Amino acid sequence: MDIRSEAWREALAATAQTMGLAPYPVQVETVPDDVMAALVASRVPNRFSHWVLGRELEQWKAQPLPMARVVYSCPVYLLIRNELTGLRSLAVYAEALGHADFYRHNRWLASSDNPLQRFRLHARTLQSYEEAYGEQAVAELIRHAWTIRDYPGLLVLTAENGPGLQAWERHVLLLLAEELEAMELFARTKLVNDGWATYCWVQLLRRCPGLERDSVEAARLEAEVLARRTPAAVGYRMFAELVLTEGWEKAREVRGQLNDADFAAAYLSDALVRHFYSAKAGEEAATREVLVEELRTLGRPRLDFWEDQGLLRMVHQFTGRELNMAELRMVLASIQALWRQPVVFTTTVDHQRISLRYERGRLVETTYH
Repeated sequence: MDIRSEAWREALAATAQTMGLAPYPVQVETVPDDVMAALVASRVPNRFSHWVLGRELEQWKAQPLPMARVVYSCPVYLLIRNELTGLRSLAVYAEALGHADFYRHNRWLASSDNPLQRFRLHARTLQSYEEAYGEQAVAELIRHAWTIRDYPGLLVLTAENGPGLQAWERHVLLLLAEELEAMELFARTKLVNDGWATYCWVQLLRRCPGLERDSVEAARLEAEVLARRTPAAVGYRMFAELVLTEGWEKAREVRGQLNDADFAAAYLSDALVRHFYSAKAGEEAATREVLVEELRTLGRPRLDFWEDQGLLRMVHQFTGRELNMAELRMVLASIQALWRQPVVFTTTVDHQRISLRYERGRLVETTYH
């Protein structure tokens, strides 16, 4: 009993079909640990050498690696480590079928092109720029850009309006922004995606012919997933409640239409808010509202930014949580290195609005309003 058995993969795929799932094909590949570490750190396969993420790679090499990773493409790639065997490996394959079904039918992802193919094309473009302008120049540009990876729109604004950028630098920033925008779609559907995939693998292991004798082990694997508050556990419980109250077809409809914020707003019940988020009776609605807002913003500070006669202005929409000033100073230095003209950032510190002006990579003026 193993994921490497074509017969078992076909049995799970056939069971998925009886449930009404219609996933993209899933291709299984075994990868060495260094490739898995690079994938986890860079989030994209075959991409790491062109991104300046060495610190994150070393951190992942020092931590326990996941047994598998699912890569969105058509076909979907399931990358596994040699150590993955037995019923656990079949659970991973069943989960990949759930992800592949989600990728094919969720409206937020189904309309996008194949990101893996796009990333490969971008990798070749970056390599050509390294050969033409030097690896260090490309690496330095990407290092600065990576500090604002949570704001692809700021990269686009910089690429289109930043004074002093060469044409190839503008192109690199636009490529990175395009990739980050694609990756953001996954961040905005993680709860519903992981929840759906988990619900699917649990059902597939319960229903697949030949696995009846392993029901105790399957239940143990299920309990492992539900033991911690993760998107997979929360989303699984949400789908389980939805199937129980409104039926399987409604659950399939939801997996095709909603992102995380809308999913939580509509289907995160009071009972689950109390269970997973320790809300007291009567506090469920307020707690859910906070959670939904975090899902909408991805937990990122809200920023407005625009070009003002060569100057880059950024304004932090203060909502009660101050920014980490040490981190902000490093980020602003990188933004100014990209923009190459003065950058002014306005935020709130100690209940007072202040503006920080950066020039030549350093803070030159602080204004209190």
